[in-house]
Formats: sequence, C-alpha cells, structure tokens
Amino acid sequence: MGATVKLVLVAMEVALPQTSLQTLAQALQQRLQATDQSTNVGAPPLRIQCAMKQTTLMVLAEHAAAAEVPSVSALFDHLKHVVLAIAPDYVSPERELDKPYCQQVRLYLRARGQSEPAAFLSFAYQVPEASPDLSVVRANESEVQPNESEVQPIESEPADALDHGSDRHWPDHPEGPRTCSLRSTEGTAPTTVDSDQEATTTALALFNPDFATVPEPEEQLSFGQRLFSQRPLWLAAALGISVISFGAGMLLVTFPCVFGRCEPVQMAEIMSRKSARSLQQADSNQELLQIRQTLGQTQQLLGQVPPWSAKHEQAQLLLRTNQLQTQEVERLLEAERSARQAQEKGQSLPQSATGWQEVRSLWQRAISQLEAISAERPSYDLAQKRLVHYREGLAVASQLLHEEQTAQSQVKAAQSAAQKAEARQGLAQTLEHWQLVQATWQMAVNHLMQIPSTTTAHAEAQTLLSQYNAKLAEVRDRVSRDQAAQTAYTQANQLAKAAQTYEQQNQWSRAVTTWRQALQNARQVPQNTPQFEAAQALVEPYTQALAAAESQLRVAVKLQTAQENLNRVCEGTPKTCSFLVTQDVIRVQFSPLYEQAMRTAFAAGQAGNSGAVGGALNHIDGLRTALQAIANHSGIPVETYSADGSEILWGFNPGG
Repeated sequence: MGATVKLVLVAMEVALPQTSLQTLAQALQQRLQATDQSTNVGAPPLRIQCAMKQTTLMVLAEHAAAAEVPSVSALFDHLKHVVLAIAPDYVSPERELDKPYCQQVRLYLRARGQSEPAAFLSFAYQVPEASPDLSVVRANESEVQPNESEVQPIESEPADALDHGSDRHWPDHPEGPRTCSLRSTEGTAPTTVDSDQEATTTALALFNPDFATVPEPEEQLSFGQRLFSQRPLWLAAALGISVISFGAGMLLVTFPCVFGRCEPVQMAEIMSRKSARSLQQADSNQELLQIRQTLGQTQQLLGQVPPWSAKHEQAQLLLRTNQLQTQEVERLLEAERSARQAQEKGQSLPQSATGWQEVRSLWQRAISQLEAISAERPSYDLAQKRLVHYREGLAVASQLLHEEQTAQSQVKAAQSAAQKAEARQGLAQTLEHWQLVQATWQMAVNHLMQIPSTTTAHAEAQTLLSQYNAKLAEVRDRVSRDQAAQTAYTQANQLAKAAQTYEQQNQWSRAVTTWRQALQNARQVPQNTPQFEAAQALVEPYTQALAAAESQLRVAVKLQTAQENLNRVCEGTPKTCSFLVTQDVIRVQFSPLYEQAMRTAFAAGQAGNSGAVGGALNHIDGLRTALQAIANHSGIPVETYSADGSEILWGFNPGG
C-alpha cells in the first residue's frame, strides 16, 4: 500500500511541479519589464502570481491601491501575448511527463489589499505556431486588443474568501494548488465590467493575498508540511486512518482507479508516448538506458491498477505496449553488447579460426536482434542505422575467418608438395625428371607465399618458406646445368650435319667453320650430366673431320689462286689460252687465234721481218715464265697443249 501511495504522489508531482510555476512567474516578470518601453501600455508597477487549478493556468496581476490603469483591454491584451509567448516552455496543452497539463488560461487584475479582482479575461490555451514578437505586438493595437465583452468585472466578496489556508478552496486536488509571485515594475490599469462573482472569488483563493508574506521558492513548505503545521485536526485524522484495516486501506488507495480518475493510467499513458518518441530519436546507449528506466517506472505504475478497476483493461493494453517497447530496448542493448564484444575480440590479430568463428557469431547475434525489430516499431531507424555497421563488422570477420582457414590449408598443401618434391628428387635421372622436381618445389613455395601476415599460420609459413626456397634454388641450378648440357649436345650434332653438307658442296670454308662450332659445343657439355659421356664420344671424330676439312680448304684455296692467276695470263687480244684446273694437273690450251698469230709472226721473220719474230718470242717467254710460277705456287703440274689439243707443247712441274 505504501508503494502505491508513493507512486500516485510522484505522478501528481510530475503533473504539477511547483518549480515550473515559479519559473513561469519569473519569466513573465522579466518579459513584462523588457517589453514595457516598446509596448507603451502606460501601466503602474505590477506584481504577478501564478497558480494551477486542475487544467486551468491562473495569472494574477496586482497593482498599488492608489494607482490607475488607463485601459484594461490594453493591459490584458499585452499580458495575454506575454503568456502565450512564455507559457509553452512551462505548461503544455497535451499531457506530458515534465510539464503541467493546461487547457485554459484565466487572467486576473486587482488592486493590492483588495479581496477580489477588478476584472478577468479567460481564453483557451493553445500553443501558437511561433512565439509572438512582443517588440512589435503594439504596432496595430486596434487589431489585437481583446473584445471589451470578453473582459469581465468582479463584484465584491468578503476578504476572508481569499484565506489561503481555507480547506474549502481545495476541492479538486488533495494537495492544493502550487502558487508563486513576483513584482513587476510596469503594467496598465483595468477596465471594469460585470462578471461571475462566486467562481472568480473561489479561483482567487488559490493566490496568496499578502505578497509580503510569501516565502522564496526554496523556502516554501511542501503541501504535507503546511497541512500538518496549519491543520492539527488533519494530523489527528491521518493518525486515525492509519489504524484502519489493510483491506480498507487498499480500497482507499485504489479508490481513484475504481470510481473516478486513475492517475497511474494517465501517467503511464504519458510516459508510454514519451518513451515512443524517445525511441524514435535515440542515438546512444545512454539514451536507451534512460528509456528502459522510464519503461520500468511505467510498468510499476500500471501494476498498481487492480483487476476490479474500470481502467484495468486500458492498463493491460498500456502494459502490453510497454512490454513491447521494453523488449525493443532490450534487443538494441543486447545487440550493442554483442557488437562491442565482437569488436573487442576482433582487435586481437592474429587469432585462430575458432576465435574468428566466435567473433562472427557475435556479429550474427547482434544482427539477428536488430533484424527482429519491424518497420513499424519506433526504434526501426536506429536499428537500421546500426545494422549497417554490424554487417560491415560481420563482413570483415568473415573475410578474416576465410583467410585464416585458407592459410591453414595452404600450409598443409605446401607440406604435401614438399614431400612429393623430395621423393621425385631422389629418383630424378633425366632433364625432364629434374624439371618436374623443380615445378613441385615451386608449387610448395607458392602456397606459402599466399599466406597473409594477419593469420596464425604466417610464422610457420615463413620458417618453411626459408627451407623450401633453399631446396628450390638447388634444384633450379641442377635443371639449368642439365638444360645447358642438353642444348650443347644437341647443337653439336646439328652443326656436324651442317658441316658435312658444306663438304658435299665443296664449301670448305663453311665446312671448317661449322666443324669448329660442333666441336666446341661437344666440349661444353659439363660433367655430372646425362649428356656428358655421349658428348665426349663426339670430340674425336669431330676433330678429325675438322682437320680433313681444313686440308681440303687449303687445296681449294690453291686451286682458286691458280685459277685467278691463269685468268690473268690467258687474257688478251686475241685471247691467249683456256685452262682446266684439277688437284692433279693444270691443263692449258692455246687458243686458235693466238696460235695463228704466232705462226704469222714466225713466217714474217723468215721473210726477213725480224721485229715481228722478236715480239712473238718475247710474249712466248713471258707466258712460259708465268705458267712455271703457277705450277710452283699451286704445287700442281702445268701442261700446255696446242690449239687442237693434239700435242703437248710445254710441261712445267712444281719447283722445275
């Protein structure tokens, strides 16, 4: 029962906080002072008091008894604009958790020391779209002044009607109204019209009639203190009620929820709407924690509504809404906890595949929590915003998990390739075998080089990579050596075949050059290679073939020289001779014209022409000398024949 009373009182305090009314009075006071010069109302100094009666905000403006107010309409018009400009920050036309609920505003004007006001103005409280600018509110006073018929006069009533402590003035709130007062330096005078005396006098009883005796806001007594200090009878009544049975006490406590208003339901409805708005705007875990606290308080309020209450069904509906909102907040908080754990665990690099699977599971858990929040829920936008980051985190964790798993597979694949390479290396004989060994070692190295440094396998991979690279280099050298041997041996055979072809074509110079290249390649085949022995077997025959080719080249050179010399000898007009050069003999045959010229010269000499004979003899001697030189230089005998080739005229042996 005590908890129920406490919750009801808390709800009432939230609905009508005293500090809001005090602050409102201060704000009205300051605005009146600030706008006095610009409005030009011409009012005497005023003092302001504020009070709330149920859903009506009441503002009392008092002026000195001797002061005069030129225009009540102008004063109320000015005060109305000030209230509408200031009040939205302190009272609300809707039920909210942190502001009094207000539906109507009533303005009162009275002289100090009087028990009743001179006039009042009542109007519905509606928050304007934008606060009015009071510096220009009097720009056209005729358009904004209240109708004179709206300003009501108040008839006199005895002064004791304003007794602040009278119990008959608190019919609607057990605790009584909250009041506050300040003094204004400027104002305007009222205009007197007729009104309802009884209602106004009852309302003004909520204000303190003596401003001088009103304490400062921080010194004001609470309702309970004033109640027990000023009304001892109330204390006795409270002590009497405390001995009533538990069942009767419960009935009294829950009475408002059975026969009249139900404050817990009203407050829970306000708090539920505010929680929904807060969820729509929330952006941090701190805000979510505050919302969860408010939802817990709402649930406590709704739990006080008994099943027999007329508001029980409404309370249950609110309770289900509250539970959905609570579940929504818990999903957001739980998702954030999982995401934070995933972030913290994911910062450790490198880590095993099991570790990355745990990180991935945490991200998936966070995502599943937010994906359960449907689009019609207040926190849907926040959930979608966080889902973007959570999914990015999941993608990174999945990538790192894949890299870790792949790295482990790469290590195993490299080790398997290395085992195959070692087995093949032990059996390798030919170049093809060694090339296969090299390719296998290269495969093992390639597997290890693909392992990133962010994986646990990287350290092991680096150790294996150092070993495998050394073995790969050794095999690579062997393959290079065998390839060079194979190339040299193959080229040696190919060059030998080409040299033989040149010999058949009597191209001895090319034959000699090609035999030399073939012999050089055969000698370049290194030891410890499969081709070494076969290459060595080629050296001797290639050497002999080269010597024979060189000998033939020398002969060919002599024959070619002899031919060149014979061309020079046989040239002339008429042509002296023709020739045929072989390795055994050089056959020279005089041309018929040359032979006839010689015969003619000899005949002329017999006839006494000694000059003609002398010229012929000199030419013949020169020819004989040239042919002997050719025989000596070529080492081949020279035979000279007549024009018809029937007889040998001269013969020249080498060295003859």
